Amino acid sequence: LDVAGTAVTFSMLDAPAGSTVYNQTFDMTDTAELLDWRMYCFSPITPKTSLLVEDLPPYSTGRLTVSIAAATTASCGTLAVGNMVDSGEVQYGVKVGIIDYSRKETDAYGVTSVTERAYAKRLECELVVMNTAVDYVTQQLAAVRATPVVWIAGTQLNCLTAYGWARDWGVTIAYPNHSLMNLTIEGLT
Repeated sequence: LDVAGTAVTFSMLDAPAGSTVYNQTFDMTDTAELLDWRMYCFSPITPKTSLLVEDLPPYSTGRLTVSIAAATTASCGTLAVGNMVDSGEVQYGVKVGIIDYSRKETDAYGVTSVTERAYAKRLECELVVMNTAVDYVTQQLAAVRATPVVWIAGTQLNCLTAYGWARDWGVTIAYPNHSLMNLTIEGLT
């Protein structure tokens, strides 16, 4: 997350001095759809700022190397590696936004001053969870209640990924075979 670079290469060995089991380079060029000719001609080309790699092989003794190529300075804000937990099927209607910590103050004469500060991502979504998995999912969510993790509400848009914690969640046992879960994620600044 928060990557600055033109390409990112992931390479994994099966042990510290072992054989290569994964080697993949990802282009960070933004492939967003251009809306019109003006955008094509005059808008700056901005690279992707996040990358999800979901097919790393599970080696307990594996050694992962991540390299970022850039024209100037390469950087990475968060590199999170871990096991993925499927909490359920995210439904359409995900709400994406921010929590802005900037200060806006208006004095007695109506003059407003703004002090820009950091912001955090916010995701709100509803999931369908099979009733046979409700206990497992609630245990997993309770286990990471105070731990920042990467939350992925969808892979088609970068804004559907946040690094933070579950601010609020609840399950409604609504149907004989599946339940509905509301989940609110608050990102870190």
